[in-house]
This record gives sequence, structure tokens and C-alpha cells, in this order.
Amino acid sequence: MEGKKEKMASYNVEYEGKWACFTSVADGFVTEFMEKDEYENWRKQEYGKENYEPAEQCNLMTMERAVAWVRLNRTHKKALDNLVESTGLSQEVCQQLLYNLEKKSYCPIPNQNYTYNCPNCFAIVEKYQLACRAESCKLEFVWFS
Repeated sequence: MEGKKEKMASYNVEYEGKWACFTSVADGFVTEFMEKDEYENWRKQEYGKENYEPAEQCNLMTMERAVAWVRLNRTHKKALDNLVESTGLSQEVCQQLLYNLEKKSYCPIPNQNYTYNCPNCFAIVEKYQLACRAESCKLEFVWFS
């Protein structure tokens, strides 16, 4: 479309009373977290006043889901670096966000037979195995002692 600025797929993420813009195109945050009024002013500038609607009425994404997108195709270290650099949050906060996600989604699940299962495809996993061996999965595991 000539004359019309193309926008990437973006989501509004609220975390502890502050707001940021996340894009699934680059699996990352476009803005640091900021106060609501500052974020709404950024959105008006970005999208134009005629297309503006409050963030709560547009594409919303939870912080947990945004962190999951950031982590999806990155190692823990690269995901942590990305979150610290792009969100304006402290390393400690970003580390805890990743820890919470990894504990839920990247830790093999212990079962009754003293073995583990992949949290993604439920294939059997050996203790301290680095990644799922199922051809369709290949999830990288995180082990917590």
C-alpha cells in the first residue's frame, strides 16, 4: 500500500503497572517498560491519533507468554541478555521471569517410575539429558537441582 506505513505484529504487555510493546516478528520487546501515560503517548505517535485505541482494547499479551516467545529459539543466556537489554528491567527480575518459565516449561517432568518425560511431547528423558531426542520436538531442557 503506497503512502501507508506498514506495522509489524505487536502486542501490549503490562508488567507490574508498566507497559511495553512486544513483537512476535522478532520475538522481542520493541520498547522498554514505561508508565502507562508515557506508553500511550508512544502508541499515539507510533500509530497516529486517528488509529489510536487504548492499549487494553488492542492486542494484549501476558508477560509470561512474551518471555516464552523470547526464550523459544534462544539459549537461557541469550534470552536473559535479550530481556535485560530490551525491557529496561533488572537482571535479577529477568532471571526470575526466565526461572519461572523454565521451571514450568523446560524442566523434564518426573514420573512414578523414577524417570522423566519431556514437558512438550512427553517422550521419556534420561536424567540430565540436554534436549529431547524425539525427532519432532528437540526441546532444550533445563535441570533444577
